[in-house]
Amino acid sequence: MQSITFAADFGSLLNQYKVLELSEELLQEIEQGQGEVCIKGAPAEEAVLCTKDTTYSLRQLDTREVQSMFTGYLELHEVLPRTGVLPALLGECPYEGEEAEEEKEMALETAETTKGRKYTWEALRNQVQASDQQLLNALKRINAFEWNGHWRLLGRSFITELMDRIITAAHANEWPLSAIPVEACQQNLRMYPGQVVEHCLRIYSRSTESPTPDVVALDPTLLCAMRAEDILLEGPDKPWVLSDFMGKWKDRMQNDDITLSPSSEMLKGIALVSTLGTERRLTYLPNTSLPPTAPARFAFLFNKQRKWTLDEVTPYIEDLVEPGMTAEKLLMKYARMSEQNGQRFFTPR
Repeated sequence: MQSITFAADFGSLLNQYKVLELSEELLQEIEQGQGEVCIKGAPAEEAVLCTKDTTYSLRQLDTREVQSMFTGYLELHEVLPRTGVLPALLGECPYEGEEAEEEKEMALETAETTKGRKYTWEALRNQVQASDQQLLNALKRINAFEWNGHWRLLGRSFITELMDRIITAAHANEWPLSAIPVEACQQNLRMYPGQVVEHCLRIYSRSTESPTPDVVALDPTLLCAMRAEDILLEGPDKPWVLSDFMGKWKDRMQNDDITLSPSSEMLKGIALVSTLGTERRLTYLPNTSLPPTAPARFAFLFNKQRKWTLDEVTPYIEDLVEPGMTAEKLLMKYARMSEQNGQRFFTPR
């Protein structure tokens, strides 16, 4: 057993220190200065420790032997980065064109609140509980881009406007949608900043299929999903009969001269398909609009729909699945499972 000798004035220092249990790997990372290690958390949040690429929860152990010597003994558990707040933060002030930018700047100058603000990288680092690498990955995943020193999302109606112009330009210049020259497209759409045009192209492309870095191959599946959301946003609170929606969606794709047939599989994470009697219905439910924490997320989902299949609910909870866990295991923490005609359903506890 390891013996520990304490200084004579140790008792007076107990309230100033906490013991933190570290793995050998993490200890070496700290000692060797391999990137920044910091603790993040607002007063109402559970604190986390972040390294250059990993986030850990800080949990106080209830160990009598340890507490007899120290006021706190903390251990680390790897957790998911808490980046679910990013869509809401960046959604406060989406990029919607240069004219709209000027109007927003004027509005912010006279506003008495910080709502609608824009976020720099440092501001996001300070506010979001995630390592730098995880934060950057999350920003890329939600298609954010850095514009004039701030991280922004493109406004949804602006995306539709710009993609309409891109597709029109492609047809007019006889560019295949699988090979759009970036620079020529930027020149053709000079009314928009070139960086914004390229970013929009990249959002709806598959980089692995682009012939060269200067040529973009638009992804038909992503374009289909975009057009589906366009239709849903025409009446976001309107429930659709699925067959009616699929017909309108197919017509919209034909107008774009895209031959890929729309499929309900493309709607995962965008809309919820449910059955009412013998009729299948569609409701707009983008996964980016959900509460960021698990308890609030499940409360919202079960309020939206009382009974879910695993396939239905997975697109709405997969970002909450911690390392070493599955979506089904997470679901069982908040739901009960039942079986009807060989189909498993999940209802709230």
